[in-house]
Amino acid sequence: MNSILREVANTDWITIVILISIVFIIVAKSMFYSRFLNFMVLPFNNKYLFIYNKKDILLNWFHIFISAFQLMNLTLFI
Repeated sequence: MNSILREVANTDWITIVILISIVFIIVAKSMFYSRFLNFMVLPFNNKYLFIYNKKDILLNWFHIFISAFQLMNLTLFI
C-alpha cells in the first residue's frame, strides 16, 4: 500500500470568513467574560436583559463583536 501526498494548503474565502467570525466570538468572550456568560444563558432566562438593558448604552464593544459574528454567519448560511 503506497501513501499518497495530500495537499491541504487550499483555503478558500469561506474558510477565512469563518475563522474571522470565530475570532470575533473569542475576543468578545475574553474581553467581556461575565457579560458573555449572561448572554449565553439568554435563551433560558432573562437575566442579561434585566442587568444590561437600562445600565449601558446599546452601542458598545460587546454588541459590536456579537453583531459582527451574527452578521457574518447569517450571510454565510443564507
